Parts: sequence; structure tokens; C-alpha cells
Amino acid sequence: SLTPRILPIFDFLNLRSEVERVGFLPIAGHTVCWGEAAPRTAYYSPDRSRRGFQVWRADFDALLLEHARQAGVQVCEGQAVEAVSLPPDSAEVQVRTASQHRITAAFFVDATGRSGLLARQGLRRRNRGFQTLALTAYWRDVAEPRGIERGNTLVEAYADGIVWSLALHTGLRNVTLLVDWRAGADIRRAGLADVYHAELGKAAHISGLLEGARIATAPQAADATLYTATQFGDARFLLVGDAGLFIDPLSSEGVHKAMASALTGAVVVNTLLR
Repeated sequence: SLTPRILPIFDFLNLRSEVERVGFLPIAGHTVCWGEAAPRTAYYSPDRSRRGFQVWRADFDALLLEHARQAGVQVCEGQAVEAVSLPPDSAEVQVRTASQHRITAAFFVDATGRSGLLARQGLRRRNRGFQTLALTAYWRDVAEPRGIERGNTLVEAYADGIVWSLALHTGLRNVTLLVDWRAGADIRRAGLADVYHAELGKAAHISGLLEGARIATAPQAADATLYTATQFGDARFLLVGDAGLFIDPLSSEGVHKAMASALTGAVVVNTLLR
């Protein structure tokens, strides 16, 4: 879910027309329902002209990768990086791939997302006070919410968690639950699918939209706990995007944060190396 805040970055990178050409569903605002209160909608501009995009990540990520390739970036696909080392007596960074290739570089940018290839080497700091688990699945033939635009992000809070949902141009709708980490015990006992459907049934508004729908993918679970880093960089490395920190997924700012930090990071690296 990309809010209109992403548009200046798209314009700076000459990406907006390419993104629009894909046909992603436009998003003009979000609709929230806290507990038993009536749904409330907020738009990014009074006339609803400011719009972002609900993107399908496979298509969006492929677009970004090809754009980088066209800009002159050497892209090596199918090369999983297994380890990164920063020898204390060397000014170089050493990278080992799954195919046993060794790459030496003057600088390493960790853009590996939650995997945090370098960040997990003692730099990551999790928020232990509020640990969250995300349960997610895609649905087909979902009823359209009444009185709001189809592209709006839907958020509903219930007693034990929050439901976050968005429609896609593919005809699918993502429905994700954010629950307490301790729900993992229920999953181990009853199974992920049963827990997903049981929790979803507690959210009256969004579960109502799914009454005649079909679940299109098996539910999946992922850690959604907030985290940051004790150090984001030095003279030889930099953490960008989710490799460095993970913010509240309800903010819909994850991709914006990643791309903004990457742009800033490019300036930092260029300055350091030159």
C-alpha cells in the first residue's frame, strides 16, 4: 500500500509513468473501524485527487529491478548471499554467495529487508514490549465495501488484534491480521488456518465482506514485531529499508521508508567513496 508520499520519489527516479502503466489500483484514502464504532474514512485530499497505489509486489519489484538495470546497475540474479564479513584490518568488504563465489567491495549496503544479513550480526534491536505476529492470506470474489472507493485501505480493530486489508488490480484482496505473538501457541495447537479464520471472525466489518468470498491462498504467518538498529552504518556499510528498522505496518510507509532511505544512502555512499 503506497500512499501519495511515494510520488515525489517516483518523479525523482522517472518512475511514475512506468508505475501507472502497470495498472495498479489507485488509493485515495483509508477507512478505519475501531471496535464497535462506525467505519470512518479519511482521504489524502478533499477532492480525492491525491492518490497512491495498491501494488502487487511481484510486478512492482520486477519494475524497480529492471529500472535499475536500465540505469546501468549490474544485476546478478540467482545469487543468494550467504555471509558478509568486515575484516578489522581491511578497508574492503567480503561477500560469499551460495555458489561459493567471493566478492570484494569497498562498501556494502544491506538492503536485505527483514532478513538483515548484516543487521543480524549484533546490530538489530527488537521491541520486546510489543511483539506482533502477522497472519495473512489472499481472497477472491470479495464484496465491495459500501460507500467508499474500492482502492481504500481497510483497517479494523477488535478485542484481540487488528485486521488490515487492501484490494489489488489482479482481483485479489489481501486480508492480514496483526495479533499478539503469543498466538503462536494457538497455531501450534490448532493449526494456522483454523487460528486465522477464528481471529478473522472476530472482526465483524471485514469478515462480513468475506461471507461469499473464496480464500485463494493458504494463510501464512510472519513476525511483524517492530525493531531498529544499534548502528545504521559506518565507513564500510549502511543499512537501508527494513534491514535497518521496521515500523508499524499499519502506517503503510514501509516501501516509502525503504526507497527514501535508499536514495539518502546513495548520497552517503557516494560522498564516502569520493
